[in-house]
Amino acid sequence: MLGLHILAPEAGDVLQEGVLAVKHGLSYQDLTETYHPCLTLAVGVRLVAQALDTEIKRLSCCA
Repeated sequence: MLGLHILAPEAGDVLQEGVLAVKHGLSYQDLTETYHPCLTLAVGVRLVAQALDTEIKRLSCCA
């Protein structure tokens, strides 16, 4: 990951995951393989990362 942009309410709650990913040189695959508690804003980060390899229609916040 080179960076992360978020424009949404509560963006600061999600941004920290991206900051750590950039700092530690993680790839989007690393994010998809990391546990994200369901029904949290952080699940959105995982969904965006999964969308790079998965058809959008197949994505689920609970997958």
